[in-house]
Amino acid sequence: MKMAIEIFLLQRSSPLSFLDSLSQNGAGRSNRPNYAQPRCSTMTESVGSGKRWPSGGLARRQWVFGLRLRPFAFFAPFAVKNLRNRCFTKEPSMNRLSLTMVLTLAIGLSLPRLSYGAEAMQKIRFGLPSLALSYMPLYVAQEKGFLKRSGLEAEFIQMNTAIQPQALINGNINFIPGLSAGIPAAVAGMPLVVVMNFYSFTPWTLVTQKDINKPSDLLGKKIAVSGLRTTPYQLMTAFFKKYELNEKEATYVFTGGTGGSFTTLATDQVAGAVLVAPYDDKAVSKGFKKFMMIGDLLDIPTAGLVATRAEITNNRDRVQKTIAAVSNAIAWIRGNQPDTAQMLADKFKITVSEANGTYGTLLSMLNKDGRLPLKVVHSYLDLLRRERPIPADVDPQKFLDFSMLPGGK
Repeated sequence: MKMAIEIFLLQRSSPLSFLDSLSQNGAGRSNRPNYAQPRCSTMTESVGSGKRWPSGGLARRQWVFGLRLRPFAFFAPFAVKNLRNRCFTKEPSMNRLSLTMVLTLAIGLSLPRLSYGAEAMQKIRFGLPSLALSYMPLYVAQEKGFLKRSGLEAEFIQMNTAIQPQALINGNINFIPGLSAGIPAAVAGMPLVVVMNFYSFTPWTLVTQKDINKPSDLLGKKIAVSGLRTTPYQLMTAFFKKYELNEKEATYVFTGGTGGSFTTLATDQVAGAVLVAPYDDKAVSKGFKKFMMIGDLLDIPTAGLVATRAEITNNRDRVQKTIAAVSNAIAWIRGNQPDTAQMLADKFKITVSEANGTYGTLLSMLNKDGRLPLKVVHSYLDLLRRERPIPADVDPQKFLDFSMLPGGK
């Protein structure tokens, strides 16, 4: 049982005047103690009820600690038992000793409960580019209370993928889920670390206008992707290479996230967009078509948790709590198909039938242990080397840390 305890300091001429004030309730009465009248029952009543002890009538010398507990169930019986039938008269030494012993024991016994009950929620912030299926473990962790039960108060801040790494460094946010944003930044020298991976693969799909019938039809057209060097961008580069087409003859529109790419396509601003479920199915319902599933063209890390080295060093417990909460959310997704499907339907504004299909896709994507295979990382680094100089001896272990995963070493 949680307890909230207040310790407050009263200055009185003696502990006896302190007890006297308990019976007088501090209103319209003299603050000078009346030693002729014993004060027993009101002490028991005040302690047992947990009422605030009045603080009026401060004198000069003696300092007495007062306690207020809610619900005061922890040591109230002890206090009542020891104070029952004891009357404090004008002999101060023994009475003062008894009171001191009771209060000292009360404070000592209550301190463990004080730290537990008064433990503040730790605040964390996630930087997300848009609403996307890839971030479903985070949505579940928040909305189903896994983060809160771990002592974390989370806030989701929408921000463009391109500025997320710098926002991490600046301390504006604590985590980003985009591994394809975090790893390139880490390779470039930013002190970022991948601490969790959500997925084994991501079924990115190229969705187009109905008049796009072959890959070359995209030349001279606009294609919506989340941003430069993001997963959709890399996959489209691989797509053009596979069909030996010059991607410079197409124009990329950077939208900041999958939701933005869907909106850009739905408003006919582009000929195609790289989308993931459920946006691909939503686009089909609006008259577009799934041109090709392109998520398997490359080994590209998609979503997980990225934090700074400083966050891991200075707030390791908080990082570990976050990982544990998200791991519990993933386990919940695996074991709650109807509830997850309903959540997908509500969040992405799709039918329950569409949501059930999206749930199947999500389930097939989920990683089993939260780790990112080194093979995938090396393949991704080779991909990045096509665009920028990256030393051959780059050690992925410098920006991977899975020691905080449940059972991790």
